[in-house]
Amino acid sequence: MTKRNLILTTLLLLSYCLGYGQSYSGTIQDSKGVAVPYVNIGVVGKRIGTVSDTNGEYTLAIGKQYDNDTIRISSLGYEAISMQVGQFKEGPHDITLQNKDFGIDEIVVTPRETKEVRLGKFHNLDGNVTGSYNNPEMGHERGVRLNIKRSTLLRNITFQVKKNHGEQVLVRVNVYEEDGDNWRQKNHKPIYMQIPKGGPRNIKIELKNTENGAFVVDDDILVAIEWIDKESKQDIDFAAALLGDRLYVRDRSQDVWEKFPIGTIGIIVDGIQER
Repeated sequence: MTKRNLILTTLLLLSYCLGYGQSYSGTIQDSKGVAVPYVNIGVVGKRIGTVSDTNGEYTLAIGKQYDNDTIRISSLGYEAISMQVGQFKEGPHDITLQNKDFGIDEIVVTPRETKEVRLGKFHNLDGNVTGSYNNPEMGHERGVRLNIKRSTLLRNITFQVKKNHGEQVLVRVNVYEEDGDNWRQKNHKPIYMQIPKGGPRNIKIELKNTENGAFVVDDDILVAIEWIDKESKQDIDFAAALLGDRLYVRDRSQDVWEKFPIGTIGIIVDGIQER
């Protein structure tokens, strides 16, 4: 190898290390030592993140330039952990999450007239407009913002899948409620959905059959699909439209939400509102 090629190779390796950083691996468990699957781990707002696998194991590469940023480790039902990236790198990388208690809001029942509402629109499953989920990274999310005019009891969520080009895949469904300039997760227990191979099909989740049950929202919501299946790298097409409810995307775990410039996908929520 010539001196020039050696220098070039060294520079390329240095650039790679600075960009991708050293990889850190560990296992996430609860206070009883049981592995916690599908935990979100990431540098806040930096497009560096992942999700633990079914055994609670994770691997994350972080460059030195992020040492002063914050890494966050979170999962529904547990207290989130935040620390400086530099501190995280020092270890230990096996992490224990503590259970989080959820208070039950007091419900006051008063006789009022209600009506059934549908948030979002069904699109043509056989149409030419497609919203594709192309080989996403772990923790990648995309969802549709739906307008809430008054308190609404959410009952069902429907996803319009045109075609799953690979094998059956497990995804997580997240419901966020607008909270000032941020989105606060509204469901307090995970919601999972299997997307079978092929299509087209409408996949309906009845919230009463989940650990969350039907729940009430008061502000605009963002209903999103999150990629959590480490073994699956494939494309999924959703029914879509160029105009409609605003589509949002979050590239990795703990990243920021960004508005997609155009288009929306078929995510529909059925609920009950006061008249």
